[in-house]
Amino acid sequence: DILMKRKIAILLITLAVLAAGGYYGLDYEKQQKDQEKIAADTGKVAQEIAGIPEPAADLAPRLAAAEAGLAAVPTTYPGKPNRTQVINRILTLADQYKVKAIPLSTQDWTPETNAGGYIVFRLHLSARGNFAPLADFVRALEKGMFGSPLAVEGIAVTSSMELAGGGKAVLETTPVTASLEVAIYAKSGS
Repeated sequence: DILMKRKIAILLITLAVLAAGGYYGLDYEKQQKDQEKIAADTGKVAQEIAGIPEPAADLAPRLAAAEAGLAAVPTTYPGKPNRTQVINRILTLADQYKVKAIPLSTQDWTPETNAGGYIVFRLHLSARGNFAPLADFVRALEKGMFGSPLAVEGIAVTSSMELAGGGKAVLETTPVTASLEVAIYAKSGS
């Protein structure tokens, strides 16, 4: 009877060892498959990395040039011109185009809320003349005669003549009056 109990105990222990070995063997096999998949994925990634072209050799000089250009921008933005000089230049430009310009109101240099570090001088003026010279005057204003960026923020043009199908020739000689809202930008603190 003791012998039988021993045989049963040995049999149970053997079955338990086999079951544990089978379980761990299956887990080892699963881990082996996972490792094979990871190795394959790593190989694919390595191939993709190898396919990435080398950066251009001139990147460092191009970056240095771009940074130098960026550093130069604040120093190239002009300082604030004198208000009287601004108005006189506008009047002189108007005379060059045979346009009569009259400054109606000005606003002193004020900080521009949307452009940190810059100030703006706003000027409302009336200009009278024939249509073509007046249009040329406005274009010349916008090209920046001050070394400072200038924007015509608003323009309203009126004419006292009715255009009766006179075409381009009549349009160019039609007397008009324009109401202009002009803004000149400059570096703050200059």
